[in-house]
Amino acid sequence: MVYRFLYLNFLLFIGCFSITIFGQTIISAGAYSAEDVTSPSITISAAEGLSGFSSLDTSIALTFTVSESTYNFVVGDVTVSNGSISNFSGTGSLFTATFTPTTDGATSIQVLSNTFSDGVGNANTASNTFTWTKTTEATDGLTSATASSSAYQIKQDYPSSTDGIYWISNASINGGTPFQIYADMTTDGGGWMLLNSSGGGSASSQSETVTSLGLRRYIPRTRVEILALDASSVMLASGPSNNKNQHTIISTDSRPISALRSSSTSREGAATFHYNSAYTSFTIYSGSSWSWSKTCTPGSDTTGWPTLYHACGNASGVHYKPLNANATGRDWMSGGWYSTWIR
Repeated sequence: MVYRFLYLNFLLFIGCFSITIFGQTIISAGAYSAEDVTSPSITISAAEGLSGFSSLDTSIALTFTVSESTYNFVVGDVTVSNGSISNFSGTGSLFTATFTPTTDGATSIQVLSNTFSDGVGNANTASNTFTWTKTTEATDGLTSATASSSAYQIKQDYPSSTDGIYWISNASINGGTPFQIYADMTTDGGGWMLLNSSGGGSASSQSETVTSLGLRRYIPRTRVEILALDASSVMLASGPSNNKNQHTIISTDSRPISALRSSSTSREGAATFHYNSAYTSFTIYSGSSWSWSKTCTPGSDTTGWPTLYHACGNASGVHYKPLNANATGRDWMSGGWYSTWIR
């Protein structure tokens, strides 16, 4: 018998190897490479506020966050308008810098594509364009002289703003004369403007402003339609007198805000949450779910603000009817309170 020895041959260069037994190759693998072809991304943020904010700051502190480590991202890779970058520092995937405006007004900061790379040479994608407006006077909404455009804008420009009464102005309302609103600056990041506070066993009445959760007031429909044009989200809240926002839901698409913008006067029409099943847009933020089912045709008053929904035949269902003393938003005759907010 001729014995032939076992021969193993490993080719260790370029990741290749083969195994040969009795002169016959039984396993062979060519070059293998887990190649990284993903371009690094980069995001720009500022400690003072979100992109688009305005403030009196003389400079802002920037952070550049890269999706993976880079060895060649430098200050020259940052493109700015109306300003300059200083105090640039950082390594790996996190960098910081100071941005100082040249003059008052709009500024922008961006990192263009193909300006730096990751460890294997993949060029970066373009960053977001971060914008900030350097102002010469406050628009914090704390006085009529410093009125802003909305609760949301106040929160953007002054992130430390708290729940309370603020001044805003709108060119389409009273010729731009500032007026007061109540703002929730806490829920889901804040920036919510109160449109009505209703319930508590009594009907609500119309008022040019609503500055408290316990007033049983609602803003006029024409004003709501205008304010809704500058908003994208709707929040509904309901609860007892000691916790009026216990059950809170927030819209996830444009259908609810479209209803508030509409001037339709049709029963269950475009100005209500019945239309296009707008009520299905809402998702729970806190508390329990809201029941929208109905077993009969809603009342003839269900034509739009402030009457947005009627779960006819369902006493535990949504009764958004501020003009009715028994309606409590999330249900019927519970004695609770409810409110509408936009952002």
